[in-house]
Amino acid sequence: MEDQLEWPVAVVAATTIFCVMALLTVLVVVVIRTMAANNRARAEIARDDAFRKLAESYDSLLQRSTVAGQNTTAELVELRTRVDSMERLMREVE
Repeated sequence: MEDQLEWPVAVVAATTIFCVMALLTVLVVVVIRTMAANNRARAEIARDDAFRKLAESYDSLLQRSTVAGQNTTAELVELRTRVDSMERLMREVE
């Protein structure tokens, strides 16, 4: 009978194995959730970076458009001045 395992030892061994398995399960779940949170954070950072680049591109395009509009306005003013000058000259010639 000395070869047989006593009940208290078997209960302690089973409890220890159960606790270790539960601890490992909790550890695996925590690691998986942490990795998922990190992936979500990376995706959010990438999305924010893409939005920032888009905003910078829009700002650059807006600045170029503003300059082009100002140039167009200046050219129209110059053309209007020339047309007025030509109209005055034609009235004088009549």
